[in-house]
Amino acid sequence: SENGREVFMATCSICHQAGGELGYAVGPDIESIAGQTRINLLTKIIKPNDFVTAGYDGYIVETTDGETLTGVMVQESSHSVTLRAPGGVEHTVQRDNLQMARPLGYSVMPEGLESTMSVQDMADLFEFIKNLE
Repeated sequence: SENGREVFMATCSICHQAGGELGYAVGPDIESIAGQTRINLLTKIIKPNDFVTAGYDGYIVETTDGETLTGVMVQESSHSVTLRAPGGVEHTVQRDNLQMARPLGYSVMPEGLESTMSVQDMADLFEFIKNLE
């Protein structure tokens, strides 16, 4: 499980927290999926666009000065929109500087993430996740 924690920190923590303490709250807290089977966990990693958790949809925002931002919409008001990007970085765009904001239609979790891990690292990651229950 210790290697799994290291894999989580190196690969997943840029967008996920574990137990509300490790990592960044861009995607769902990993503890919320700890009770799922290993095959379901693997499927969520291999096919992230098939399982976008409500409230974690990716958004794209274009500003009037030509800047393009992507992330998860964490706040929207009549005055501004705020996106949270990997690493927990938040970008707030005032409505008068907003050219366009729309859902990406897919997850901000990249496809192919599993190719960055060995089979043993993946198994260790699942062990770490399962021990969060």
